[in-house]
Amino acid sequence: MEILNIKNLTFKYPSESRNALNNVSLSVEKGDFILLCGASGSGKSTLLRLLINSLAPFGEKTGEICFNKSPHIALVGQDAETQIVSDTVWHNLAFYLESMGEDSNSIRAKVAETAEFFDLSGIFHKETANLSGGEKQLLNLASVMVADPDILLLDEPTSQLDPIAARHFIEAVKRLHTETNLTIIISEHRTEELWGFADKVCLLEDGEVVSYASGNNTYSALKSDCIDLPFALKLYKELDVKKEYPISISGVRKFLTENFKNEIPELSDEIELNNKVALKACRIFFRYEKNTPDILKGLDFNCNFGEITTLLGGNGSGKTTFFKLIANLNKPYSGKIKNYGTKTAVLPQNVKSVFTKDVLREDLALISENFVDICKELNITSLLDKNPYDLSGGEAQRAALAKILLTKPDILCLDEPTKGIDSKGKRAIKEILLDLKKQGIAIVIVSHDVDFTAEISDKCAFLFDGQIVSNGTPKQIFSSNKFYTTYASLASRHHFKNTVTLNDIIELCKRNGCY
Repeated sequence: MEILNIKNLTFKYPSESRNALNNVSLSVEKGDFILLCGASGSGKSTLLRLLINSLAPFGEKTGEICFNKSPHIALVGQDAETQIVSDTVWHNLAFYLESMGEDSNSIRAKVAETAEFFDLSGIFHKETANLSGGEKQLLNLASVMVADPDILLLDEPTSQLDPIAARHFIEAVKRLHTETNLTIIISEHRTEELWGFADKVCLLEDGEVVSYASGNNTYSALKSDCIDLPFALKLYKELDVKKEYPISISGVRKFLTENFKNEIPELSDEIELNNKVALKACRIFFRYEKNTPDILKGLDFNCNFGEITTLLGGNGSGKTTFFKLIANLNKPYSGKIKNYGTKTAVLPQNVKSVFTKDVLREDLALISENFVDICKELNITSLLDKNPYDLSGGEAQRAALAKILLTKPDILCLDEPTKGIDSKGKRAIKEILLDLKKQGIAIVIVSHDVDFTAEISDKCAFLFDGQIVSNGTPKQIFSSNKFYTTYASLASRHHFKNTVTLNDIIELCKRNGCY
């Protein structure tokens, strides 16, 4: 039974010359699981928000959005913080039902059942301020599900989660769909666990639907440079083997075993490191308030000029807190941070906080009049006359990075620089950072994007419970990690050694040849 029908939907934001959506037509059956893919700014978020009247953006709209009856629609977005409405977990779960005037017995029963389903009973009485990012996002999902919606919309819900928390969240969504037959539409750049699971994959390009079919039949995606393809399809595309393509990590393992020799098992890991210290942290202890637990507990860290060092770790491990110390926004109560640079610039996690003007062009001009080249490199030239606060998550990320780079720092600190950014945007950021590294700039990154980290980093440091517990090259870190690692490592460690990036596997496959 059809629950949603979109007919020739076109939408344009005020003062924009180009349509955000152009003649979009989709039919969604009750119980469908729809994966929505596309480059940053392709119209994914706009489409989702137009389905909810109270969240619909202002602009010119034509076409029809037709529902079967009047379904209750719930949305979980990117930013877990902004959706928390109460100071405790239990009250957050009960908030919607209380606002609708349900009786206390009904509220208790529904909240208890929902808490059990999402495994929140262990944190039921916890303050929301003390939750990790993964726990907050799972709470947001549970809080909308307690009201029993007919359609669940998810707008890049894992973009700010570490790999393990992201997998837990995705598994909860998949279980929710399997057990309840809920209609789900999810926009997501992290497609590995969803591509083969979804009933249909909808590909958006420049506001138009270019494909709407099952993951197995979405051949047009292989031709796109902007779509965040699952790792399995990226590998298949690059190797160009005329066999049925895999769509899962287990499928890649079989694909490699059956098609490629492994007489040359690994690549060398030779990296020339600079020894000129840029930042050095010695035995750092920090807490936000006097009577609260330490966030950082004797942390030691160093990075050099002309190197890219990435801090890894789960949500709540202390990465962003350490960045605030580097930026001199907070002070440790014990230990020292020595900065040997002349200018340190920090891209914060909330990138929109760096903007101060209503027009991006004016905002960049505050730093330098010579912003044209960096805008071209980051593909934001078309955004210059927009309000920075109207940009999509990925667009805002690139625009904020442009503003930070215009300050010409010799130490550059980036907190989640690839958050919400598509494949093409990541390649642009990678090229810029590698060029800055050649210029001798020290770059420190906090990231949950382990695949990007493995490609770009000289060194990685894994932070857990306020301390650096392991450090080394990406190959050393990711090939030894069993869970917190890259898709390349998970898919190929049975066949090759120390392969932690897509390019590692491709190179070894080409060197070894096919059977």
